[in-house]
Amino acid sequence: MTTIFSRLSPDLHIWILLLLILAATLLMWRLAVIGKPLSIKGAAPCGIVSIELAWTTKKARQIVDAWNERGHLETSRQQTYLDFLFLLIYPLALSLACAMLAGTGSGLMTTVGIALSWFVLLCTPLDAIENVLILRMLKGNAGFPIPLLTSLAAALKFALIAVALGYIGYAGVTNIL
Repeated sequence: MTTIFSRLSPDLHIWILLLLILAATLLMWRLAVIGKPLSIKGAAPCGIVSIELAWTTKKARQIVDAWNERGHLETSRQQTYLDFLFLLIYPLALSLACAMLAGTGSGLMTTVGIALSWFVLLCTPLDAIENVLILRMLKGNAGFPIPLLTSLAAALKFALIAVALGYIGYAGVTNIL
């Protein structure tokens, strides 16, 4: 099995990964700065993640209404638009890290790492779907099934990220030991 990075020189992998990590870190910082006012006790305690995982029309409308009352709808749109750039970067960073660690192991760890390097790329379309649906909710269309579909896409994305990070942590530690 191969990864999307197999045709690249292994010497380039670390440099590409470092560049992706730097870009992802800068974007995460910018998203955090933009999104700070979106954290509202009660309505949206986790900022934009609150609407990503609202699940119900009632909860989604509460969040949008709270942001609207405080004049933060434009802020939530800006953060969502910037996330379209972020979703092109972090899945590649996770994928490359999984691929690189898969190349250092053998057997099941290699197979899992290669598979994860492909599966984690599904974060890109999942995050894009989520963003498009969030923008619809911010325009007042928070009716069923939009919050449910948004939350399903977000939950799958977060699960993929968690599994990839778990693999990266485990494989990274076992390589050190």
